Amino acid sequence: MEEQYHPDWDAYFCTLDEKPASIAIDLDLRRFAPLEDRIHLIQISIRVMDPDENGLPKGHELEKLSEIEDNLACELGDKLDAVFAGRIAHDGLRSFYFYAATSADAAEVVINSISEFEGYSAQLEISEEPEWETYFDFLLPDEREFQRIQNRRLLAQLEEYGDKPDRPRKIEHWVYFPSEENRADFIRSVVSQGYQYESMEAEEGYQFNYKLLVSHEDLTTEENIDEVVLYLWETAQEFDGEYDGWETTVVRE
Repeated sequence: MEEQYHPDWDAYFCTLDEKPASIAIDLDLRRFAPLEDRIHLIQISIRVMDPDENGLPKGHELEKLSEIEDNLACELGDKLDAVFAGRIAHDGLRSFYFYAATSADAAEVVINSISEFEGYSAQLEISEEPEWETYFDFLLPDEREFQRIQNRRLLAQLEEYGDKPDRPRKIEHWVYFPSEENRADFIRSVVSQGYQYESMEAEEGYQFNYKLLVSHEDLTTEENIDEVVLYLWETAQEFDGEYDGWETTVVRE
């Protein structure tokens, strides 16, 4: 895994047990997981000293929590050959999730690591997860959130190039379908909402081989892009299609 693996961290907000939560996860691990030689899940939960009204860490404490995280990742990586999979802030706790080659001496490693930080203590849970259920079923965002994450990344790139999000421009979206009939049904649906389209030639050998390019004039604000993308993603699913992202030009003036 070391030759191809590139840490790819991102974060999103959700609700757990009717309370807000912030989840950060290494998305690149999903290309390799589950790792057969790292089946020991080590969960470390730390009580936040000064949470806000939602139970999430305040800004002034984030630096210290980041130091704790870095220390845990270094110690567990060195001593237990552990992979850092994700973390959650929820209900006054900051929890870290590692998959390790062994759980032997895990408690000692964690205690020694946390002891460097005055006032903090850790609750430790260890289990075996050959299939990495916590990573895939708990930490990993659902498909809707994945769309939002991809949107944020593209918008950040546009911002780097000086894009003005409040300037309307043509935005193109790619969608794929398993049949010409599915594609035609999708076209009828989105055209009624003002979208333009351009069908592409079918590509043999693929399950979703009927391409479609649809476009619409929109703003590149996060709220607007999320609304548009989720509409097209949901409509594509309605007709057994797959939404495959968007692109546009940079508008600086």
